[in-house]
Amino acid sequence: MRVNAARCTGEVSNDAQYAEAVHDGTSAHLITARKKKALKFTAGGQVVFARSVWHPGTRPRRWLMTAGGEVAASGGYRWSPER
Repeated sequence: MRVNAARCTGEVSNDAQYAEAVHDGTSAHLITARKKKALKFTAGGQVVFARSVWHPGTRPRRWLMTAGGEVAASGGYRWSPER
């Protein structure tokens, strides 16, 4: 964090391997079995085995932006995130 008379700047990060995918969301993508012959999951109450499946993607969950905004507001600062 850096502070001067006109501005307070800081950085929020997370180094978990999946953090960016959770924060920014994902587009549709192929998931393929790597360590076993097939993927195993339940769909419609039935156990399913498949070599690969299309994942429909996920919506973004901007938890880092939300956390930054909450911390800034609690300190009386105005929040304007930069990417």
